[in-house]
Amino acid sequence: MKSDPFRLDFLRDETRILHSPPFRRLKHKTQVFLSPHNDHICTRMEHVLHVSSIAYVIGRCLNLNIDLINAIAKAHDLGHPPFGHAGERALDSILLAEGLREGFKHEIHGLRVVDNLTNYGEGLNLTYEVRDGIVTHCGESFDRELKPDRTRDLLNLESITDRGFRPSTLEGCLVRMVDR
Repeated sequence: MKSDPFRLDFLRDETRILHSPPFRRLKHKTQVFLSPHNDHICTRMEHVLHVSSIAYVIGRCLNLNIDLINAIAKAHDLGHPPFGHAGERALDSILLAEGLREGFKHEIHGLRVVDNLTNYGEGLNLTYEVRDGIVTHCGESFDRELKPDRTRDLLNLESITDRGFRPSTLEGCLVRMVDR
């Protein structure tokens, strides 16, 4: 990865994410189905910006790396399919029925998006920490306490196939908690 004389790596990652087609597509994806009784439906992009804003404020109070927080928060939902979590469940059912043991999980697909499906297969070339934050931003339960898993920093992130992994940074833990 070539060094940028004006931006540190995590800020460079955030810029690459912001200018990527998958990020721009978030404005066309609703977080939930439209309801005639609720006109306050937010798009996936609005959700991502809300998570980023809240995580920024908390991270600043905790003296965490703001550039890393912003990059993870803005990329955390890039793997979502259309139709929100209902679309994710439908894809998961189809893939499981076809024998794909891992099914479909948007956070794991998000890693595929930033690593392989953007820039004509070249990916965004993001740092490990941001990629880790993307693939570990979900958990099956609400965590009242979340500590980084610093024991797997050399783990091949592509081998993660379930939601049992914790982020390896405090910044990733913060984004995961704010996303709840």
